[in-house]
Amino acid sequence: RKYCFGSAWVVSRTSLPIVATMAPSEVDEAARCGHCDALGAPAICAGCRSIRYCGPDCQRLDWRAGHRSTCRSIGRRAAPQVPQAAADASACPPQPSAPSSSSSAAAFPGPAPPLRCPEELLRGRRVPRLDRLDSTEAQDMLCEGNAFVAPMDGLLGRRLLKWDFKYLQNHLPAEQQYGVMLDEGSGKIVMSHSARNGDRQVDLSKVASEGGGGQPGGDACPVGTSDQTRMTFGEFQEEAGRFRRSGGKGKLPYFGCHLLWRFKPTDNGYLGHIDKEMEDDLWSIRFDLIKEWQEVNLLPLVQRFYLFAGLGGTLYHCHYDLQPNLHVQLTGRKRFILFPPEDWASLYPFPVHHDLDRRSMVDLDAPDGVRFPRWNRARGMMVDLEPGDALYIPPYWWHHVQSLSAETTSMAMWFFECFPLSEGVQYGVGPRARELAMLRDVEELVGKHFPDAPGEEENTKARPVKASQVAAFFRWLRPRLAGEAGAGAGGRAAPPPSAADGELLGSLTVSREDVEALALQLIGSRLEAGGGAEADVVRAGGASAEALLRETLRSFLEGRF
Repeated sequence: RKYCFGSAWVVSRTSLPIVATMAPSEVDEAARCGHCDALGAPAICAGCRSIRYCGPDCQRLDWRAGHRSTCRSIGRRAAPQVPQAAADASACPPQPSAPSSSSSAAAFPGPAPPLRCPEELLRGRRVPRLDRLDSTEAQDMLCEGNAFVAPMDGLLGRRLLKWDFKYLQNHLPAEQQYGVMLDEGSGKIVMSHSARNGDRQVDLSKVASEGGGGQPGGDACPVGTSDQTRMTFGEFQEEAGRFRRSGGKGKLPYFGCHLLWRFKPTDNGYLGHIDKEMEDDLWSIRFDLIKEWQEVNLLPLVQRFYLFAGLGGTLYHCHYDLQPNLHVQLTGRKRFILFPPEDWASLYPFPVHHDLDRRSMVDLDAPDGVRFPRWNRARGMMVDLEPGDALYIPPYWWHHVQSLSAETTSMAMWFFECFPLSEGVQYGVGPRARELAMLRDVEELVGKHFPDAPGEEENTKARPVKASQVAAFFRWLRPRLAGEAGAGAGGRAAPPPSAADGELLGSLTVSREDVEALALQLIGSRLEAGGGAEADVVRAGGASAEALLRETLRSFLEGRF
């Protein structure tokens, strides 16, 4: 697929580096096209920065003819070039080395924290490790939506590696309070919409005196939900010290701080509450290279930088994000267990309108095989991050994160969801995420046919009323999809819903059958667009197509509603 943006052509084909047209003043009239040998080739391969082309068509043909392999070797020998002025502007003082084992991020004393995931889910697969973050291989994997690990140096420098607890204590404003998540009773952080938006703020002194575990996530919710409080970094350190001295009794705190962020791609952005030295550390990041990649459609615009600080043993519960995430380990060690998007059926995501949307319903400390019989079909990949490691987590990739050192600090770089020059085209979302993305869209479609309750207009907030309405609809729909006797599959009369569900369903703006038909239509269009055998079945129509659509929708509901 090809898009024209001003004077530059961009090829949305992520298997080859994008080619961009040079401005007329920059074209070398003597430069020859690497494919057809024509003079004055105005474009350059964004991967190796060496080969010129007449345009995307010549690049594509040359890629197939052999540049695929030579581009990668050139990319390994030389990092992408930037204008000298930009390189001079990004110059910074000598970079520190990674903290030594004597720093506050030293390994947790005594035995390593136990693995908080069933070993049978780890099938011996490994997350690929690349030599450079600013390489052609990294560009390919970023765009294609594949996870990998690489050293942070080429893109982020090394100044941030000094951000241990002591450094943060000295450089975060002493009176400024930040968000601190509190574990739900077992050293596990389970973030919810309501906590993120400040609706689960608690007074830690009352929590400590009253005791107790985390808050339930709803009726018969299989995992607890973390609360949040606000503290200065000094207060966070004091609370962390109390937790350690008590032998793990009370609430385990997990610190978070926005460093840079913007709400929309058109915003200039906002700087968090940090001092001048921390600002200078941030500006040492290669923003010139990030901008260059964005201008040729290789990387989305950065949406926010977020700092995490936590204690050894802290577990961030299995979840996925909708945005691309580059997670950078600064001090200490963290263990990530990644699951590919297609494992959603084994991880049972909470419904989209639930307060714990994008979290797994499965407690990986003690999976419930009766309620979640497919949990052991998930295929995890484990990677331990050391200081200086950057892990790319594509959209829809599940991650289950455990802190392994006494103290850890890390930074997440979240990007906007779409290619910067391809409006509406999601970044890094490959075929593996198709079903999970379709599941979300089906549930959102159903939700749109119920009126918004006051305060539930935004999908970034908890939507308990909408969650109840959508759940009622799917409870009515499930027996129809399963073809149970008298259930009404194929248009026959369905059994009446319960009185409570009937009241919820009464607020639908169209009939239940119409919503069912729209959901099946959406699935059909997505399967057809995805190609392959399923697309052929949908195009052929008839009973086979109808059965495929209904079975796909039924699978989305199994174990979740």
